[in-house]
Amino acid sequence: MIRKILMVAAVTIMPIGAVVATGSMAYAGVNETGTATCGATTGTLTFSTPISNAGVSLAPGGTFTQTTTVKATLSKCARVGGGITLTKGTVFGTVKQVTHNTGTKSEKVATCAGLTGSNPVTAKLSTTWTASSAINPTVSNFASVKGGIATVSGQSYGTFTLGATGSLAGSGSFLGTNTGKTDKSNARTVLTVSKLVTACAKPQKTIAITTWTTPSATFA
Repeated sequence: MIRKILMVAAVTIMPIGAVVATGSMAYAGVNETGTATCGATTGTLTFSTPISNAGVSLAPGGTFTQTTTVKATLSKCARVGGGITLTKGTVFGTVKQVTHNTGTKSEKVATCAGLTGSNPVTAKLSTTWTASSAINPTVSNFASVKGGIATVSGQSYGTFTLGATGSLAGSGSFLGTNTGKTDKSNARTVLTVSKLVTACAKPQKTIAITTWTTPSATFA
């Protein structure tokens, strides 16, 4: 009787194991090689400390950390040279900028004007791909961000570029030939500069971003 029970249990367990293995194989991605680009971006930047025209005072000797959460959707994506079909990329990550006031007077941080200029950052963005076959996300690491102003169709917008002075090694899919050290991403504000300045009369927790130049993201 005991032997019969064990045999029945084995027959029952084996299909479950097969299902688990099959499921694992179906959803396990691979690191897709080569380079990918995306032509369009929509998303948001959310600030740990809301930004405004007035900003926040940082006392002499003080340190201020602004962590910006990036959420975006990349479209018009393709693998260079063809092969796998990319429908879209979903981006999530953070950009951390640390400011040290080494002067003798207070300075302003978390200002809307502070979005411009080149600054060192610690940034990690993960792009999850919707593709014709399962592939692993691309993890991009950046050490700098460059903010500026650009004219599009006669209107001025705030712009952002990650990887303006080179990127750090990444991981996952689309690492090109140098482990993703030439990854680059750019976007612009949805609001014009004049409208952004008006909005920044009050603290802004989140601003919307959209496509600036093409490609808007390169994974290489």
